[in-house]
Amino acid sequence: MKQIQIYIFKIASISVLYLMFAGCNNEIDPLDEAWDKFEKGNYEGAYLDFSTIGADPEAYTGLGWTALEMDSIDVADRFFQLAETASGTDTIVDIYSGWMVSAWVKGHYQKVVDYADIVLSHHPNYVFAHNTEITKSDVQLHQAFSYFHLGNYIKCNAVISLLNTNWVTTNERDVLLTELESLYQDYN
Repeated sequence: MKQIQIYIFKIASISVLYLMFAGCNNEIDPLDEAWDKFEKGNYEGAYLDFSTIGADPEAYTGLGWTALEMDSIDVADRFFQLAETASGTDTIVDIYSGWMVSAWVKGHYQKVVDYADIVLSHHPNYVFAHNTEITKSDVQLHQAFSYFHLGNYIKCNAVISLLNTNWVTTNERDVLLTELESLYQDYN
């Protein structure tokens, strides 16, 4: 009987130690949890989680992207500004790719061009890790549309040529717009 008690005690002790150590190693990073919610489309939950993290460039970036998804463009702009002010180079491309989208929605086409330049100069093959449908092609397409709206057809043609290697340069507004819309359909 005493041997059974000792055996049960040893098993219980080992189990308790295992649970203690396993619990320590299974802590979930709050940023990972927030991005996971973002990736699953739970934007309210992601927003709440990012908000509780505090002054962190990646959390601000997450708040900006989440605000974009929730159609809160001005809020997104504020968070991208905070992220840019607090960031190092680790998050810079995600900040500016999101900021580019908010500038696009607001019709700030020169900012779209500038932000796209920053993204592509830092990461020529850009893919947003938290939504892999957002790629360098999306950045280039926004840039091409912006050049079109700015009336810079030479640069618009140059960017279109990156997206469509068979493109023949033109300054005809209707032909440019038709090609941009066709590319938009291809990439969305």
